[in-house]
Amino acid sequence: MKSPAVSVIVPAYNAAGTLGRALISVVEQSFTDWELLVIDDKSTDETASICRQYCMLDSRIRYLCSPFNGGPAHARNVALEHAKGEWITLLDADDWYEPERLSTLLKAAASQESQIVADNQIFMNAEFNESKGLLTESGSSDFLTLSVSDFFEGDVIRRYSRNLGLLKPLVRRELIEQHSIRYDDRKRAALGEDFYFLLECLVHAKVLVYVTEPLYNYRVDGLLNISKQLKLESLFNWKSMHERYAISLAGKFQQSECRHMQNRGVQIDRYIQFRMLVDPIKQGNIAQFMLRFLKHPVRSTQLLVSDLIADPGAILLTATYLKLNFKQAVGRGYSRCTKWLSAKDLKKPS
Repeated sequence: MKSPAVSVIVPAYNAAGTLGRALISVVEQSFTDWELLVIDDKSTDETASICRQYCMLDSRIRYLCSPFNGGPAHARNVALEHAKGEWITLLDADDWYEPERLSTLLKAAASQESQIVADNQIFMNAEFNESKGLLTESGSSDFLTLSVSDFFEGDVIRRYSRNLGLLKPLVRRELIEQHSIRYDDRKRAALGEDFYFLLECLVHAKVLVYVTEPLYNYRVDGLLNISKQLKLESLFNWKSMHERYAISLAGKFQQSECRHMQNRGVQIDRYIQFRMLVDPIKQGNIAQFMLRFLKHPVRSTQLLVSDLIADPGAILLTATYLKLNFKQAVGRGYSRCTKWLSAKDLKKPS
Protein backbone atom coordinates (compact mmCIF):
# COMPACT_ATOMS: atom_id res chain seq x y z
CA MET A 1 0.00 0.00 0.00
CA LYS A 2 1.35 3.43 -0.98
CA SER A 3 2.42 5.66 1.91
CA PRO A 4 0.66 9.02 2.23
CA ALA A 5 2.45 12.24 1.37
CA VAL A 6 1.73 13.86 4.75
CA SER A 7 1.20 12.58 8.28
CA VAL A 8 -0.74 15.05 10.44
CA ILE A 9 -0.14 14.48 14.16
CA VAL A 10 -2.79 15.57 16.67
CA PRO A 11 -2.11 14.95 20.39
CA ALA A 12 -5.35 15.11 22.35
CA TYR A 13 -6.06 15.18 26.06
CA ASN A 14 -9.61 15.84 27.27
CA ALA A 15 -10.22 17.67 24.00
CA ALA A 16 -13.82 16.64 23.37
CA GLY A 17 -14.96 20.26 23.11
CA THR A 18 -12.53 21.26 20.37
CA LEU A 19 -11.26 18.11 18.65
CA GLY A 20 -14.06 17.89 16.08
CA ARG A 21 -13.22 21.26 14.57
CA ALA A 22 -9.54 20.33 14.35
CA LEU A 23 -10.24 17.02 12.58
CA ILE A 24 -12.74 18.56 10.16
CA SER A 25 -10.15 21.16 9.16
CA VAL A 26 -7.88 18.33 7.99
CA VAL A 27 -10.66 16.41 6.26
CA GLU A 28 -11.54 19.58 4.33
CA GLN A 29 -8.00 20.15 3.01
CA SER A 30 -7.79 20.71 -0.74
CA PHE A 31 -4.76 18.38 -0.71
CA THR A 32 -6.07 14.89 0.01
CA ASP A 33 -3.05 12.55 0.18
CA TRP A 34 -2.64 12.56 3.96
CA GLU A 35 -3.07 10.42 7.05
CA LEU A 36 -4.27 11.84 10.35
CA LEU A 37 -2.92 10.33 13.56
CA VAL A 38 -4.85 11.26 16.70
CA ILE A 39 -3.01 10.30 19.89
CA ASP A 40 -5.29 10.14 22.89
CA ASP A 41 -3.13 10.99 25.92
CA LYS A 42 -5.26 8.91 28.32
CA SER A 43 -8.25 11.27 28.25
CA THR A 44 -11.07 10.96 30.78
CA ASP A 45 -13.76 12.68 28.69
CA GLU A 46 -15.35 11.78 25.34
CA THR A 47 -12.16 12.26 23.30
CA ALA A 48 -11.81 8.54 22.51
CA SER A 49 -15.45 8.25 21.38
CA ILE A 50 -15.10 11.26 19.07
CA CYS A 51 -11.91 9.84 17.56
CA ARG A 52 -13.52 6.49 16.84
CA GLN A 53 -16.49 8.18 15.17
CA TYR A 54 -14.20 10.07 12.78
CA CYS A 55 -12.16 6.92 12.09
CA MET A 56 -15.36 5.23 10.93
CA LEU A 57 -16.15 8.17 8.64
CA ASP A 58 -12.70 8.47 7.04
CA SER A 59 -10.19 5.62 6.66
CA ARG A 60 -7.30 8.12 6.52
CA ILE A 61 -7.81 8.88 10.22
CA ARG A 62 -6.01 6.61 12.69
CA TYR A 63 -6.62 6.50 16.43
CA LEU A 64 -3.79 5.75 18.87
CA CYS A 65 -4.09 5.64 22.65
CA SER A 66 -1.16 6.31 24.95
CA PRO A 67 -0.92 3.80 27.84
CA PHE A 68 -0.46 6.71 30.27
CA ASN A 69 -0.88 10.47 30.42
CA GLY A 70 2.59 11.60 29.35
CA GLY A 71 1.90 15.05 27.94
CA PRO A 72 1.94 16.40 24.38
CA ALA A 73 5.65 15.74 23.78
CA HIS A 74 5.25 12.06 24.66
CA ALA A 75 2.09 11.81 22.55
CA ARG A 76 3.87 13.27 19.52
CA ASN A 77 6.73 10.80 19.95
CA VAL A 78 4.23 7.92 19.97
CA ALA A 79 2.78 9.25 16.72
CA LEU A 80 6.22 9.62 15.12
CA GLU A 81 6.79 5.89 15.64
CA HIS A 82 3.59 5.13 13.68
CA ALA A 83 3.71 7.86 11.01
CA LYS A 84 4.10 6.68 7.41
CA GLY A 85 4.01 9.98 5.51
CA GLU A 86 6.85 11.50 3.53
CA TRP A 87 6.23 14.70 5.50
CA ILE A 88 5.27 15.24 9.14
CA THR A 89 3.23 18.17 10.43
CA LEU A 90 1.38 19.07 13.62
CA LEU A 91 -2.03 20.23 14.73
CA ASP A 92 -3.03 20.89 18.33
CA ALA A 93 -6.46 19.56 19.31
CA ASP A 94 -7.86 23.05 19.95
CA ASP A 95 -6.51 24.62 16.73
CA TRP A 96 -7.51 24.26 13.08
CA TYR A 97 -6.15 24.61 9.54
CA GLU A 98 -7.18 26.80 6.67
CA PRO A 99 -8.29 24.59 3.70
CA GLU A 100 -5.21 25.35 1.57
CA ARG A 101 -2.60 24.82 4.29
CA LEU A 102 -1.12 21.47 3.26
CA SER A 103 -1.20 22.30 -0.44
CA THR A 104 0.54 25.65 0.08
CA LEU A 105 3.25 24.26 2.36
CA LEU A 106 4.04 21.39 0.01
CA LYS A 107 4.29 23.73 -2.97
CA ALA A 108 6.62 26.01 -0.99
CA ALA A 109 8.80 23.07 0.03
CA ALA A 110 9.04 21.89 -3.58
CA SER A 111 9.74 25.31 -5.10
CA GLN A 112 12.37 26.19 -2.48
CA GLU A 113 13.79 22.65 -2.21
CA SER A 114 13.50 22.81 1.56
CA GLN A 115 13.24 20.02 4.13
CA ILE A 116 11.36 22.28 6.55
CA VAL A 117 8.56 24.70 5.82
CA ALA A 118 6.25 26.54 8.22
CA ASP A 119 3.50 29.12 7.95
CA ASN A 120 2.24 32.25 9.63
CA GLN A 121 -0.51 31.87 12.22
CA ILE A 122 -3.79 33.60 13.03
CA PHE A 123 -4.34 33.98 16.76
CA MET A 124 -8.01 33.30 17.35
CA ASN A 125 -10.31 33.94 20.27
CA ALA A 126 -12.42 30.85 19.63
CA GLU A 127 -15.18 31.91 22.01
CA PHE A 128 -15.98 34.93 19.85
CA ASN A 129 -14.45 33.55 16.63
CA GLU A 130 -12.42 36.70 16.16
CA SER A 131 -8.80 37.26 15.19
CA LYS A 132 -6.40 38.59 17.81
CA GLY A 133 -3.59 39.24 15.35
CA LEU A 134 -0.90 37.30 13.51
CA LEU A 135 2.27 35.56 14.58
CA THR A 136 4.21 37.91 12.27
CA GLU A 137 3.09 40.72 10.04
CA SER A 138 2.46 39.54 6.49
CA GLY A 139 5.16 41.06 4.30
CA SER A 140 5.38 41.70 0.58
CA SER A 141 7.22 38.42 0.00
CA ASP A 142 5.38 35.07 -0.11
CA PHE A 143 8.36 33.22 1.39
CA LEU A 144 11.16 34.00 3.80
CA THR A 145 14.24 31.84 4.35
CA LEU A 146 15.19 31.56 8.01
CA SER A 147 18.51 30.35 9.38
CA VAL A 148 19.25 28.94 12.83
CA SER A 149 20.24 32.43 13.99
CA ASP A 150 17.01 33.90 12.56
CA PHE A 151 15.06 31.30 14.49
CA PHE A 152 16.77 32.20 17.75
CA GLU A 153 16.23 35.91 17.15
CA GLY A 154 12.55 35.31 16.41
CA ASP A 155 11.95 33.60 19.74
CA VAL A 156 12.75 36.14 22.44
CA ILE A 157 11.75 34.95 25.88
CA ARG A 158 9.05 37.23 27.25
CA ARG A 159 5.89 36.70 29.21
CA TYR A 160 3.39 37.45 26.45
CA SER A 161 5.41 37.39 23.25
CA ARG A 162 4.35 35.58 20.09
CA ASN A 163 7.44 33.72 19.03
CA LEU A 164 8.66 31.45 16.26
CA GLY A 165 8.77 28.58 18.75
CA LEU A 166 5.00 28.39 18.24
CA LEU A 167 5.43 27.29 14.61
CA LYS A 168 3.84 24.01 13.52
CA PRO A 169 6.28 23.04 10.77
CA LEU A 170 6.03 20.59 7.92
CA VAL A 171 9.22 18.49 8.13
CA ARG A 172 10.48 15.78 5.80
CA ARG A 173 10.29 12.51 7.76
CA GLU A 174 13.61 11.35 6.31
CA LEU A 175 15.33 14.25 8.12
CA ILE A 176 13.70 13.30 11.43
CA GLU A 177 14.55 9.61 11.14
CA GLN A 178 18.07 10.11 9.77
CA HIS A 179 19.05 12.08 12.87
CA SER A 180 16.77 10.25 15.35
CA ILE A 181 15.04 13.50 16.32
CA ARG A 182 12.32 13.27 18.95
CA TYR A 183 10.57 15.59 21.39
CA ASP A 184 12.06 15.85 24.87
CA ASP A 185 9.37 14.15 26.96
CA ARG A 186 11.32 13.51 30.16
CA LYS A 187 9.09 15.83 32.17
CA ARG A 188 5.36 16.13 31.57
CA ALA A 189 5.24 19.57 33.18
CA ALA A 190 7.53 21.45 30.81
CA LEU A 191 7.44 23.93 27.99
CA GLY A 192 9.62 24.69 25.01
CA GLU A 193 9.66 21.19 23.54
CA ASP A 194 8.31 22.55 20.23
CA PHE A 195 11.13 25.09 20.01
CA TYR A 196 13.90 22.54 20.65
CA PHE A 197 12.45 19.91 18.32
CA LEU A 198 12.35 22.42 15.49
CA LEU A 199 15.77 23.80 16.46
CA GLU A 200 17.33 20.34 16.18
CA CYS A 201 15.67 19.80 12.80
CA LEU A 202 16.87 23.20 11.64
CA VAL A 203 20.46 22.60 12.79
CA HIS A 204 20.61 19.68 10.36
CA ALA A 205 18.56 21.21 7.52
CA LYS A 206 20.27 24.64 7.85
CA VAL A 207 17.28 26.63 6.58
CA LEU A 208 13.52 26.87 7.08
CA VAL A 209 11.15 28.28 4.47
CA TYR A 210 8.55 30.50 6.14
CA VAL A 211 5.26 31.09 4.33
CA THR A 212 4.02 34.56 5.29
CA GLU A 213 0.38 33.74 4.53
CA PRO A 214 -1.42 32.74 7.77
CA LEU A 215 -2.86 29.25 7.30
CA TYR A 216 -2.84 27.93 10.86
CA ASN A 217 -5.47 29.10 13.38
CA TYR A 218 -3.97 29.18 16.86
CA ARG A 219 -6.49 29.31 19.68
CA VAL A 220 -5.80 31.80 22.47
CA ASP A 221 -7.91 32.30 25.57
CA GLY A 222 -6.55 35.51 27.06
CA LEU A 223 -3.71 36.72 29.23
CA LEU A 224 -4.67 35.00 32.45
CA ASN A 225 -5.06 31.52 30.97
CA ILE A 226 -1.74 31.79 29.15
CA SER A 227 0.05 32.85 32.30
CA LYS A 228 -1.52 30.14 34.46
CA GLN A 229 -0.04 27.47 32.20
CA LEU A 230 3.49 28.71 32.93
CA LYS A 231 3.97 27.33 36.44
CA LEU A 232 7.34 27.57 38.13
CA GLU A 233 7.77 23.78 37.93
CA SER A 234 7.42 24.02 34.16
CA LEU A 235 9.96 26.83 34.02
CA PHE A 236 12.59 24.86 35.96
CA ASN A 237 11.98 21.85 33.70
CA TRP A 238 12.37 24.19 30.72
CA LYS A 239 15.75 25.27 32.07
CA SER A 240 16.87 21.65 32.43
CA MET A 241 15.68 20.88 28.90
CA HIS A 242 17.65 23.84 27.54
CA GLU A 243 20.80 22.65 29.30
CA ARG A 244 20.44 19.17 27.79
CA TYR A 245 20.09 20.57 24.27
CA ALA A 246 22.97 23.00 24.83
CA ILE A 247 25.19 19.97 25.48
CA SER A 248 23.81 17.66 22.77
CA LEU A 249 23.88 20.30 20.00
CA ALA A 250 27.13 22.05 21.01
CA GLY A 251 29.24 20.31 18.36
CA LYS A 252 26.73 21.09 15.61
CA PHE A 253 26.41 24.85 16.19
CA GLN A 254 28.36 27.56 14.44
CA GLN A 255 30.01 30.12 16.72
CA SER A 256 27.20 32.67 16.38
CA GLU A 257 24.62 29.97 17.08
CA CYS A 258 26.51 28.96 20.24
CA ARG A 259 26.22 32.55 21.45
CA HIS A 260 22.48 32.52 20.75
CA MET A 261 22.10 29.31 22.77
CA GLN A 262 24.08 30.76 25.67
CA ASN A 263 22.05 33.97 25.59
CA ARG A 264 18.84 31.96 25.63
CA GLY A 265 20.01 30.20 28.79
CA VAL A 266 20.63 33.58 30.41
CA GLN A 267 17.17 34.77 29.33
CA ILE A 268 15.53 31.68 30.84
CA ASP A 269 17.34 32.24 34.16
CA ARG A 270 16.30 35.87 34.16
CA TYR A 271 12.71 35.01 33.38
CA ILE A 272 12.57 32.50 36.25
CA GLN A 273 13.91 35.17 38.63
CA PHE A 274 11.29 37.62 37.37
CA ARG A 275 8.49 35.10 37.84
CA MET A 276 9.63 34.21 41.35
CA LEU A 277 9.48 37.91 42.17
CA VAL A 278 6.05 38.71 40.70
CA ASP A 279 4.14 35.43 41.16
CA PRO A 280 2.88 36.48 44.63
CA ILE A 281 0.92 39.25 42.86
CA LYS A 282 -1.05 36.56 41.01
CA GLN A 283 -1.88 34.92 44.30
CA GLY A 284 -2.99 38.22 45.84
CA ASN A 285 -0.07 38.11 48.30
CA ILE A 286 1.26 41.65 48.00
CA ALA A 287 3.08 41.33 51.34
CA GLN A 288 5.11 38.37 50.01
CA PHE A 289 5.92 40.34 46.86
CA MET A 290 7.18 43.27 48.97
CA LEU A 291 9.34 40.98 51.13
CA ARG A 292 10.98 39.50 48.03
CA PHE A 293 11.42 42.92 46.49
CA LEU A 294 13.00 44.45 49.61
CA LYS A 295 15.37 41.52 50.08
CA HIS A 296 17.14 42.44 46.82
CA PRO A 297 15.79 45.91 45.90
CA VAL A 298 18.34 46.80 43.21
CA ARG A 299 18.10 43.47 41.43
CA SER A 300 14.30 43.43 41.76
CA THR A 301 14.01 46.92 40.31
CA GLN A 302 16.21 45.96 37.35
CA LEU A 303 14.07 42.87 36.68
CA LEU A 304 10.81 44.79 36.86
CA VAL A 305 11.90 47.74 34.76
CA SER A 306 13.66 45.76 32.03
CA ASP A 307 10.95 43.11 31.64
CA LEU A 308 7.95 45.42 31.93
CA ILE A 309 9.37 47.90 29.42
CA ALA A 310 10.51 45.20 27.00
CA ASP A 311 7.16 43.42 27.09
CA PRO A 312 4.02 45.63 27.15
CA GLY A 313 1.90 42.52 27.57
CA ALA A 314 3.51 42.00 30.97
CA ILE A 315 2.30 45.41 32.10
CA LEU A 316 -1.24 44.57 31.04
CA LEU A 317 -1.03 41.16 32.71
CA THR A 318 0.23 42.63 35.99
CA ALA A 319 -2.49 45.30 35.97
CA THR A 320 -5.10 42.61 35.26
CA TYR A 321 -3.99 40.56 38.26
CA LEU A 322 -3.90 43.61 40.53
CA LYS A 323 -7.43 44.55 39.43
CA LEU A 324 -8.64 40.97 39.91
CA ASN A 325 -7.07 40.72 43.36
CA PHE A 326 -8.55 44.07 44.38
CA LYS A 327 -12.04 42.94 43.32
CA GLN A 328 -11.61 39.66 45.20
CA ALA A 329 -10.43 41.51 48.32
CA VAL A 330 -13.42 43.86 48.14
CA GLY A 331 -15.73 40.88 47.65
CA ARG A 332 -14.28 39.07 50.65
CA GLY A 333 -14.60 42.23 52.76
CA TYR A 334 -18.22 42.71 51.69
CA SER A 335 -19.02 39.07 52.47
CA ARG A 336 -17.47 39.30 55.94
CA CYS A 337 -19.28 42.56 56.66
CA THR A 338 -22.62 41.04 55.59
CA LYS A 339 -22.07 37.99 57.81
CA TRP A 340 -21.15 40.22 60.76
CA LEU A 341 -24.26 42.35 60.31
CA SER A 342 -26.43 39.25 59.98
CA ALA A 343 -24.96 37.77 63.15
CA LYS A 344 -25.49 41.08 64.96
CA ASP A 345 -29.15 41.18 63.89
CA LEU A 346 -29.69 37.65 65.21
CA LYS A 347 -28.35 38.68 68.61
CA LYS A 348 -30.82 41.56 68.97
CA PRO A 349 -33.61 40.90 71.49
CA SER A 350 -37.00 40.47 69.87
